[in-house]
Amino acid sequence: MVKATSGTGTRGTFDVTFPYKTARTGPGLLTAYVVSVKDGRTVTVDTVPLTVNR
Repeated sequence: MVKATSGTGTRGTFDVTFPYKTARTGPGLLTAYVVSVKDGRTVTVDTVPLTVNR
């Protein structure tokens, strides 16, 4: 779980490192999401492209 520095309704900042292993090099996607407190469903926030270089 990652939380931003602001909790007042404005966009905050954050810095986090995610350890991961890949099956191969090349393009991929990183998706950040929130789990709804109402019903537990995943709510997609953002997906960004990334390139894995070994």
